[in-house]
Amino acid sequence: MRLAAGRIYASLDASLAQALRWGAMTGRNVLIATLCALLIVLSYRLWLADDGYQEVRRLKQDIELQANEVDDKRKRNRALEADVRDLKDGVDAVEERARTELGMTREGETFVQIVSEDGESDDSPDR
Repeated sequence: MRLAAGRIYASLDASLAQALRWGAMTGRNVLIATLCALLIVLSYRLWLADDGYQEVRRLKQDIELQANEVDDKRKRNRALEADVRDLKDGVDAVEERARTELGMTREGETFVQIVSEDGESDDSPDR
């Protein structure tokens, strides 16, 4: 019986030692699990939240679209400025507009309009 009791104590000592080792491992495991959970939470905010990476990408696309619109409007403004300069400075631009938009002719000219079969017209003054 003494031998059986000794084995029980030895078994308990081994179990206690193993439990103490598991206790130390559990503290480390809790730390690792906590760090993993923190990493997952931060990754979620970065990739999937409303103010994360997708929002940044969407804002960059919006900026690119607006930059393209600004470039188009700058080109249009330059063309309009050139038209205004031409209209202020030269008579040729005014005459060209009068001929193309209003169908006006000079004195002594005859305006000829040729209509094709498909209904489109070719307006050209006869000089």
